[in-house]
Amino acid sequence: MPDPKARSSKMAEIQRLMQEDGPIVQTYWRKLFTFYDRRVIGFEMHPEYSVYCNQLALSAA
Repeated sequence: MPDPKARSSKMAEIQRLMQEDGPIVQTYWRKLFTFYDRRVIGFEMHPEYSVYCNQLALSAA
């Protein structure tokens, strides 16, 4: 089984070389937050990060 620390240092070196010299698109991970009121019915975080208001409703309570 390969050593994770050794692999990590090798991958860091390869990534640095690719960023400096190679054609690479460096990925990043966004932190996504959302909020809503309990009276809103049907709300979910959409994979496209869109809000489709025709799928929402307000409760009477």
